[in-house]
Amino acid sequence: MAAGLPRGRGLSRRLTGAEGRRAAGLTARTAALLLDSGQSTHAAVATVERLNELLGTRFTLLPTWSQVTLADADGTVAAVQAIRPVAVHMGRATLIQRRLSAIGSLNLDELEGLLEKAEAQPSSPTWMFALAAGLGASLLALVFGAHHPPSVALVFAAAGAGGLARRALAERTTAVTQTFAAALIGGLVGALAVHLGWTGTARLVAVCPAMVLVPGPQEAYPYDLHQTFERRSSSTSYGTEPLEAEALLGMVRDALADDARTWGADAASCPLEPFVLLLRPSGAEPGIYRVRLDGVDLVRPLPPAEEIEGMAVQKEFARAGAIVSVAANLDEADAWGGAAGYRFTMSRSAALIYSLHLRAAARGLVGTVFAGFATSAVRHLLDSDGVSRHQMFAVTIASPLTEPPDEAAV
Repeated sequence: MAAGLPRGRGLSRRLTGAEGRRAAGLTARTAALLLDSGQSTHAAVATVERLNELLGTRFTLLPTWSQVTLADADGTVAAVQAIRPVAVHMGRATLIQRRLSAIGSLNLDELEGLLEKAEAQPSSPTWMFALAAGLGASLLALVFGAHHPPSVALVFAAAGAGGLARRALAERTTAVTQTFAAALIGGLVGALAVHLGWTGTARLVAVCPAMVLVPGPQEAYPYDLHQTFERRSSSTSYGTEPLEAEALLGMVRDALADDARTWGADAASCPLEPFVLLLRPSGAEPGIYRVRLDGVDLVRPLPPAEEIEGMAVQKEFARAGAIVSVAANLDEADAWGGAAGYRFTMSRSAALIYSLHLRAAARGLVGTVFAGFATSAVRHLLDSDGVSRHQMFAVTIASPLTEPPDEAAV
């Protein structure tokens, strides 16, 4: 059985085997279509719950920026469907949701027919999307007090340009890149307007386009703290789905920032240095990355697979999607507090790594904490001499192992 996905209610006995797999695929397809069309995550989750009622299934929806995953009762991945929110068509979403709310029963053929009917509807044209973005942002600016006509016009222009940028980048980049580019345009227009003396409401010129163009399609962590503690476990059984590099590196940076906020000047006296081996990423090149509070550096390419296997305690760790190792300068720790400095640094390293383990579990990922890389194995790879840079703790992170729904119950 795959570890790492939420426990809950599984497939109904009425839908098992091939029928259960078809139900999972159609349900995932429905959720993906809603998110592709511009619907909210909350609405997608509610629709999956409605399908559970109609079909007799008990799926849990786990959305991310790039895909939706369905989990069944015992934590097994039942279906995965890629999403690419490149256009908006609320008519598709409305058609599906109205139909599902109006009926009392549904079979799989009817659901598939409904999806085909929705998918046949064309997306909104690019000019309409840009116009809607401009008008929406302008109305927000008026609501927030931007009564100066040039300011409102700038908001309209920035949001419209951002909308065009999102559509232009949609087929070639990730959703995060699209929204960043769109928000950047709004910020640059606001800064330019103030610099040229065109408006004094720079915040509205910058923020209102971003409020329209930057969506909140998924919660960063699908599980709350209680659910995370319930489902966390150590696992060396890993799936082959790539990990989203931006999200993973962001988790590491957030954990490092938490350490800095917690310990303040003491943390600065004994800094921690996370390294991330991106073994199977999406959105970035595989390689070894160093994470800092102010950014991320690609240190060097990955070594051969057999060398990675020799770095860790168990060969299975090399099959994960990523390995995060935290290093510290033991000379600095000793100078700061002697033996207490070493214990202080060790405790912080363990806390940071376990924080990453929980953050990964809260995203539906799996992995295990271990004692770190062998110093001799990473001496040259990570410039780690065991003193000025010593590998303290590490954690594997990976997608959960996928099993067919009918096999998971065996």
